Amino acid sequence: MLPRRLMPGAAARPWAVTIALVLPLAAFWFTGRHGLNLQDEGFLWYGAQRVLAGELPLRDFQSYDVGRYFWSAGWMWLFGDDGILAMRAGNAILASITIAMAVVLVGMQPAPAWRIVLAAPALAVWMVPDFKVADSFAAILMIAGVAAALSRADARACAFLGICLGVAAAIGINHALYGTIAVALALGLHYRQARVLPSGRMLIAFVSGGVAGYFPVIACHLFATGFTAAFFDSIRMLFEAGTTNLPLPLPRLQALLLPAAGQDAASALRESLLALAGLAGGGFLVLATRRVWKDAAPSGRGSAAGGVEGNAVFPAAVLVSIPYAHYALSRFDVFHVALSVLPILVAAWTWPGRQRTGWGDAALVAAVVAGTVLSLFEQRAYPVLRGWTSERVQVLGDTLYVEPHAADVLSLLRAQVDAHARDGRSFLAAPYWPGAYAVERRRAPTWEIYQLFPATVDRQRRETARLQAADIGFSMVSLFRADARPDLGFESTHPLIVAYLDRCMKLLPPGPATEGRDIRIHVAGAPGCTLE
Repeated sequence: MLPRRLMPGAAARPWAVTIALVLPLAAFWFTGRHGLNLQDEGFLWYGAQRVLAGELPLRDFQSYDVGRYFWSAGWMWLFGDDGILAMRAGNAILASITIAMAVVLVGMQPAPAWRIVLAAPALAVWMVPDFKVADSFAAILMIAGVAAALSRADARACAFLGICLGVAAAIGINHALYGTIAVALALGLHYRQARVLPSGRMLIAFVSGGVAGYFPVIACHLFATGFTAAFFDSIRMLFEAGTTNLPLPLPRLQALLLPAAGQDAASALRESLLALAGLAGGGFLVLATRRVWKDAAPSGRGSAAGGVEGNAVFPAAVLVSIPYAHYALSRFDVFHVALSVLPILVAAWTWPGRQRTGWGDAALVAAVVAGTVLSLFEQRAYPVLRGWTSERVQVLGDTLYVEPHAADVLSLLRAQVDAHARDGRSFLAAPYWPGAYAVERRRAPTWEIYQLFPATVDRQRRETARLQAADIGFSMVSLFRADARPDLGFESTHPLIVAYLDRCMKLLPPGPATEGRDIRIHVAGAPGCTLE
């Protein structure tokens, strides 16, 4: 709940909050059964299943931080179902909460009714993909915390800010970093305007709030044997990989006029809009940052300091936007940049003086239209709108409508399980198919379930030892290379595991099921075989 100080603006507009709550739930109702992503969505689904089975993220399987898994597993437990629809329902509920929070924040700035209503779909379309909604929640939560502290610099507001930062950190260590940067910027902004530093009581309140928000992870460190070592090892893996995302450059500006050879019209439009949106968003953030800094001048009467008449949400959204904007420089696609867009949109909707009509309103409407077009490709409804062929499949009792390729992979997986991994026997699905384990409700034989980055020799040896101990019935390895990079093929990132499969298991000859699918299948060979 937001502090009372931030509530009155939205309390007068319950209908706007209602719209925000309904949008994600309606989207889930109409499109929740469409699509199946065994890669990234499967990464979350498998982890939530394992939490229900009594395991811990990071310690027992490769994962993000624990927060999102506890949330998904909690709803799956409440529904009495470990299927993917139960997990998606939990994500839809979190999306509703997130958009409602954002509308509450936007409602703090006086504005016409239509503008407040427009904020809900403007934010909702950028909360893609839906299985990463926990990241969107963390970003909006940090805006609420920073806004509370700027609006009312006292111990209560600092405690709330600490809680927000702690919860965000429990969702992802990256959010802990971004949130800490935003808090540091807010502290600098407050000092620029008031020329005072937080009191000892305020600092204690902030730390206490952080401990409370981060307590689920603290409890894991205190009471779960091996969790702390795994936590720091997961951080070490990031340094070994040298990145958190595969780099993807900014869109080519020439794509605005000259689409790439072989590029269809929809992709060309998307790339062009993405390039323009990147320029517009970057320019807006620069202007907004200058506005916030200027308004915080001691002699100014701007909104940065908050106060009774102040608009603390605007500077808070700008300060949170700054660290989150790095996605535009690391991997510039809708899938990743969506998280950067949310705080910028909140800033746009709360720019001081937005009660005036004119070009500003036209820009907001244009932002909604452009955002809808850009994010449409990541929406579950997109294949339906395009009229693409889908096939009906059953996955753990849930009826889903998936693309033919996904249906073929599921069919191939089930055929191999029936032939080589009956009675709960484990199997290996690599490198990007953690959802395969969730589909069959099986425990992965290795800790690393998403083998994207090159692994060190020591890590590969440990994973090979786990494979040997698990006595897998078969392995199904995709030869797909992320971003079409030869160095990211499984044989390049995990050559020792590939050598183990070739040495100790039998390679099935290509057949009708694998023809043209770049999938290699090994089945169990002689027992006791080792790589050495």
